[in-house]
Amino acid sequence: LEPRMTMGWDLGVPGSAYRAAAAAVMAVSLGACTGGAADFASLGSASRLGDLGAFPATGHMVASSAGATLPAALLRQRMQARSIGASRGALVPYKGAEEPGTIVIAQSRQTLYFVEPDGKAMRYAVAVGAAQNQWTGVSSVTAVHLQPGWTAPESLRRGNTGPAPVYPSGSPDNPMGIGALTLSGGDYAIHGTNRPDSIGRAVSGGCFRMFNEDIADLMRRVRVGTRVVVQS
Repeated sequence: LEPRMTMGWDLGVPGSAYRAAAAAVMAVSLGACTGGAADFASLGSASRLGDLGAFPATGHMVASSAGATLPAALLRQRMQARSIGASRGALVPYKGAEEPGTIVIAQSRQTLYFVEPDGKAMRYAVAVGAAQNQWTGVSSVTAVHLQPGWTAPESLRRGNTGPAPVYPSGSPDNPMGIGALTLSGGDYAIHGTNRPDSIGRAVSGGCFRMFNEDIADLMRRVRVGTRVVVQS
């Protein structure tokens, strides 16, 4: 996450926000990079998503079954509520060997590609890990989270002995932004941000940050199990 230091926390939001939110919610573990998630409702398998008659206007929603994704109508609802506009991503030629439906992250270019058919890919700018936090390999999406609550994990506490800051679902100061794709094989995620000025830089703790409008666009394209290739 953003390396600006306040009160010993490596989070990129004001210290007053930490104190105001520190005891706001109980959290369950999501992983070291993504911290904790507040109370949430699971949307179940992809085959059942269409059975929902109405979507809740607030709160953390997650698709976690194999092949599941979030309904486009739900994403649109939350984007409108947050005044999040159209994606900044662009459809570009792509010559890589990856199959359509794969996420490819080129860390040296601070760029994420979602591979489309016919030699094309959606291209998005991202923030990547600081040099000491970068990693490479093949992973997959384990869950699609919409507006997760978040609390600072142990790995980001930097020796601070006070209570971990906690951000409820939907908080404008939430470092996860509007959503997150958690990844297998580690404690990392592709997620939105509360610091859009960090996009295009190598500054995070190992996660991949996107503009909120871009993570929302990516979330409607992926499913649980989507392959993720992280390159140097």
